[in-house]
Amino acid sequence: MAAGGLLLAEFAMIPYRGVPYRLEIPAVDLWVARQQKPFAVAEVPVTWSARYHSNYMLHSMAHWQKTVHGYSGIQPALHDLLYDQLKLFPSEDSVRHLAQLGVTYVIVHSSWFSPEERAVVEQRLPAFGSWLKLEYTDGDSRVYSIRSQSKQES
Repeated sequence: MAAGGLLLAEFAMIPYRGVPYRLEIPAVDLWVARQQKPFAVAEVPVTWSARYHSNYMLHSMAHWQKTVHGYSGIQPALHDLLYDQLKLFPSEDSVRHLAQLGVTYVIVHSSWFSPEERAVVEQRLPAFGSWLKLEYTDGDSRVYSIRSQSKQES
C-alpha cells in the first residue's frame, strides 16, 4: 500500500506535459490531393535518414494515394535501388524507373535540398522535358507528371 501511495504521489506531483508532434502538410501535397485519382507519388529529396520517409508518409495522408515512400523492418532490394536512383533525381535511371513503377507525380521540395544539390537539380531538369511535365509550382515545391514510355513513343 505504501509503495502504491508513493507512486500516486510522485505522478501527481510531476505531471507529464507532452508536446504534440505537428507537421504542416505543404501546399503542394494539398494540390496533389485535388487531382484525379488514382495516382502514385514520389517525393524528393531522399536521403539515408528515415525522417524523410516518415514526413513523406505523413504528407500522403493529404491524398491517401500510393507512394514509393515508407519503411519497415524489411528493406527489399528494389527499395535500395530506387532510393539510390532518386538521390540523383532527375536522372535517366530514376525517371525511367518511376515511370515503370507507375508513378504519376514527382514532388520536388526545393528547400529540402542543400544549395549545391538544388543547383544541380535545376541544371539537370531541362534535359528531362520529354519525361517530366511541370504541373504545379509554389515558392518551395514543384510537381512534375511523368510521361510513360508509351507516351514517349507516340
